[in-house]
Amino acid sequence: MKGLIIVILIVPALLFAGEDKGVIYLNRANMQFKNKQYSKALLNYQKALEFPVNKALVYYNMANLYYLIEKPWKSIVYYKRVIDMAPSFINSYLNLAKLLFKINEYHGSIPILRDALRVEDDNEECLLLLGSCHMKLGSVPDAVYYFERAKGLHPHKIASYFMLAEAYIDILDYDNAVIIMEEAADVAKDSVSVYSYLGELYYIQEDYDKAINTFEYIVELEKGERNAYYRLAESYLKNKQKFLAMDTLQRAIDNCPDYFDAYIFLGNIYFEQSFFSEAGEIFLKASRIDYNKAKVYLKNIAVVFYNLRDDEKLKELYFKALKINPSLAAVIRKFVAL
Repeated sequence: MKGLIIVILIVPALLFAGEDKGVIYLNRANMQFKNKQYSKALLNYQKALEFPVNKALVYYNMANLYYLIEKPWKSIVYYKRVIDMAPSFINSYLNLAKLLFKINEYHGSIPILRDALRVEDDNEECLLLLGSCHMKLGSVPDAVYYFERAKGLHPHKIASYFMLAEAYIDILDYDNAVIIMEEAADVAKDSVSVYSYLGELYYIQEDYDKAINTFEYIVELEKGERNAYYRLAESYLKNKQKFLAMDTLQRAIDNCPDYFDAYIFLGNIYFEQSFFSEAGEIFLKASRIDYNKAKVYLKNIAVVFYNLRDDEKLKELYFKALKINPSLAAVIRKFVAL
């Protein structure tokens, strides 16, 4: 959900001579508002109200200001006044509804949003917020209705697809969630966030071939997208393609040299295959990024070499660790006969 629409409404010009003083106070208050001098701004808004100025405009600015200084109940009062005085101004409905949503007054937000739709029946933000209120109240079918309506009216905007997919996931309908996100992928072909979400859904459904294709597409789009490499490697492992998982993690390291988790993931695969020297080299590289986190993995390698009575590899591991950090080497030292 987007934040409140904080727009300081400005008087464009003096309309009547009698408004001079009121407009002066109002414009002074607006400038103070912009400069975050909130107390001074409030005083000048109150003074402006003593003159024949546009009171709806003043009340709207005051409502926004009270929101910023965390006095929501006063904001609510002033937004309601604006609605009464300027019923066609949709921002006041939206801000009031968002404020009620923020303080968990979902039942109060819904009628405000329905009134807003009478003003602007295709307002995407209004429809999405209505759906979100129903989600919070546990009424998923109503939420789906409003999210679907937003998607139908604004098919090229992505927010409704995410919210609709979340609604289906809430009732464990992953098939429909996948369909919705596949539609989103057709709309936003270069959106990493859309494809990441879709890839996760495929993974949850254990459709690892589609997950692999999706995560591969993401790393084509954005070579620095770390999570995509990680999830791609996991998908290859689930698909019993261990060497492709290892290749993926190496690609991740090549493109993101400080990606600690990729080193650890790759090192653990080597370790599980009993390639202990290779695992040790990977963990040593990881220790250059964060030696404290890497200690436990290097200790595991040291224990293996110790149990294998491989003193040469133990010594080699120890001296390499010593070059990186004495604290790191100390973890291995107790296993080494020097």
